[in-house]
Amino acid sequence: MNVVLNRRDKLRDCIKNDQNGGMEAPTSTELDKPAQTSKHDNDHQSPPLHNLELTCQQIEDINERQTNLAELRVGFTEVQGEHNVQQALLLLHTSANHCFKFINKFQESYNTVTEKKKAAENVGKLASLNPLRKNLEKAELNVAEIIHKKIKDEFLIPALRELMTAFTSFSVAIGSIQLRGASEGQVTTIISTFETHIRDLTDEVSKTSNMQIKKVEQHEAKMHSLLDELSDKLKFDANDRLEAKFIEKQEEQLQKVQTYVLPGSLLIESTFDFSFIFEE
Repeated sequence: MNVVLNRRDKLRDCIKNDQNGGMEAPTSTELDKPAQTSKHDNDHQSPPLHNLELTCQQIEDINERQTNLAELRVGFTEVQGEHNVQQALLLLHTSANHCFKFINKFQESYNTVTEKKKAAENVGKLASLNPLRKNLEKAELNVAEIIHKKIKDEFLIPALRELMTAFTSFSVAIGSIQLRGASEGQVTTIISTFETHIRDLTDEVSKTSNMQIKKVEQHEAKMHSLLDELSDKLKFDANDRLEAKFIEKQEEQLQKVQTYVLPGSLLIESTFDFSFIFEE
């Protein structure tokens, strides 16, 4: 009899399992138990707050570094541009001094020709009294004229062309930088005026007749003055400004290292390392 009852109970349990989809129905005690989480589930939870702050700060530092590098590139570009202008200005001064030297020789030879012409004219009035003297003065005049022409054609005019080439290089260099303050308009005026004097001087000394030495002297004097004025106006400070920027960034970095410690972390993030600037 007991065997029959046991079989009936087992059959009843099988029917219940089929109704529950083949799974045993959970008991009330099992439903009341709190859900348990595994260590693997904890790994997928949100990171701690200090880790999130660390990530945000690192992103901010990266952006700051990029900004600093961009400013650094701009600063170096300005310094390089001003360096190129200074080099071009030095070449302009060198070419101008070379040209001025031949202008002086040109003036001296011109004065010599003028003196020889006057001497030949004076001897010509008394040629019948001293014919040998007349021939000597003519010969000296011819030599003076040859020397004068040689100085003009072989030295002065090529020097003026060299000066114009140096001036063109300087104009290109000055056009590649941004002049600051009120000096921009003044520098532009000086450059334009200097170019005009180079061209006028070249035209004057190239004349085969009616060349006026006074105009040559005036052009030379004005060009001297313009070069001095140009050097005075071009007081560049890009290198000083870049150095000041370095110092400012270095001070910011030191201050940040002293004050910036992330919560929950011993990591200290410096934004930009300028220590190499102060290395010997």
